[in-house]
Amino acid sequence: MKRFFYLLIVSLLLCSCKAQTPSMTEESAKNIYNTFLTVKQDEVLNSYFRNCRFEFKQTNNAGGYSCEVPVSETQKYFFVISDAKEFKNEVNPLKQNAQGLVYIAYLNYDQSARKIVGEKLLFNPNDNQIIDEQPIKRHF
Repeated sequence: MKRFFYLLIVSLLLCSCKAQTPSMTEESAKNIYNTFLTVKQDEVLNSYFRNCRFEFKQTNNAGGYSCEVPVSETQKYFFVISDAKEFKNEVNPLKQNAQGLVYIAYLNYDQSARKIVGEKLLFNPNDNQIIDEQPIKRHF
């Protein structure tokens, strides 16, 4: 019984460590980002995120790569890429477990106006196809 208990603890520790390891690499996030910008063909969006430097961030049980571009003291642009099902669930709960789809969000945060505007979507980088787009408009 004691061995079983120790095995259970070790298994839980291994699972918790695995959950914190990114399933997508920084290089694959950059490739998906470049593919998405090519597909989107939005010059304004391209100019905002031309020089993104991605950083892995973990929130709760979901992780992803994000890029922050300061525009002024009160305005910033954010770009997020993740293959975590928790993020995909925000766009379409029916596709949260779909393999090959990634969550992408790009946001314009204006602190002085106290609002966030942007879009979140599911993207298939293999087919270069945007799936399930949702606009984001929130005031704080």
